[in-house]
Amino acid sequence: GGSVSDVRLFLMVLSAITITLTFRLWIPVIGIAAALAAFIFSFSWQGLIPASEIKPNYWGALLGLATAGLIARRLEDDRTGDLVLASIVLAAMALVRPTEATVLAGAVGAYILLFRRMSWRDLFPLGIGLFLGWLPWIIEMSVRFGGLPGAVRAAGKEHHFGLVPVAENVLLHLRYTDGKYGETAIPGAIWWGVLVVMVAVAIARGVTRVDRAAAMLCAFGALALAAEYLFFVPALTYRFLLPAYAMASIPFAIGLVSLLRGTTARRVIGAIVVLLMIPWTIWQGAVTAEQAPKVNRGAAGPARVGTTIRRLAEGRPCLVLSQRAYPQVAYAAGCSGGPAKFRLLTAERLENLSRSGRAVFVVRIREVPEDSALGSIEPVPALAAFSSWYVYEIPPTLD
Repeated sequence: GGSVSDVRLFLMVLSAITITLTFRLWIPVIGIAAALAAFIFSFSWQGLIPASEIKPNYWGALLGLATAGLIARRLEDDRTGDLVLASIVLAAMALVRPTEATVLAGAVGAYILLFRRMSWRDLFPLGIGLFLGWLPWIIEMSVRFGGLPGAVRAAGKEHHFGLVPVAENVLLHLRYTDGKYGETAIPGAIWWGVLVVMVAVAIARGVTRVDRAAAMLCAFGALALAAEYLFFVPALTYRFLLPAYAMASIPFAIGLVSLLRGTTARRVIGAIVVLLMIPWTIWQGAVTAEQAPKVNRGAAGPARVGTTIRRLAEGRPCLVLSQRAYPQVAYAAGCSGGPAKFRLLTAERLENLSRSGRAVFVVRIREVPEDSALGSIEPVPALAAFSSWYVYEIPPTLD
């Protein structure tokens, strides 16, 4: 079995490198504002917590922002290399989060057609990159669901996609900014209000034309990515708006720098915003300190279950089918892994698994009914994050 802690350490280092490279791309475009934008994104609790986890929204956010940065550079300097890199990074984003990559590509395309129409040919390489990133997903959807319509229907049944109550979604995401699931939305509303004002300042009063163009490009991206999750995806977790926050960090920083370099009155306003960032940083640190132990405990749970399975396997080749977190459980157990869909675990399926020549373990978050296919097997309780999960070892020959 492997160490999940080592994986998280690796991801933390990788995220630090990726953040540095992503915002480094923006320096030729917006200068010192890139460093300020990096601070705004990476010091928010929503940007800190996923850095050591396998959360696709986080990596999608960084890849999306890198794509936008390369496009901004391409539009100003007309360098082919930036366009090629943007297409490659967009393909990588589509591999991680295909829907978000599509939304971002649409936002970039709209910006180019509205404001930089002479660069419309750049959309073709971006479209190729988007298609290549989508291709593995298209193949999987064809195999598993019979095509895109079937995949969309399946996502709707699992409540992953569809029209949702927008007002309720907005309130939930506002509450997530404070880490208080279900409590007041006031701190989040204030923070969003400041973001909107600073984005408007950047678009209207950016120091240079390039600054204003970059702010507009990222505003398009932020609005599109936020709309995707506010209108079509239930607000199930705090990290869904990370790509929108990443995009918004650029115009926020541009707006603040423009205030600090403006007239005396604007400098005073900019200084007030800088002073407000001090309690904001303290607030985000406090939320992180509150949420990190919960996240760490949740991450350690599947690893403990995997350790239990590794002990039960006693060095035998093994397969883990887990109702939740099967990659983490299987990795910690040193086994192959897959999802455990209860309705598919029929007696016939279990019998076939028992003849596979491997030790087979099914992990459930609660005990199964006695009349189920697993009902005759005595489970081994394993303490996960906040409760016990149950490990069922399939005997070589079922009764």
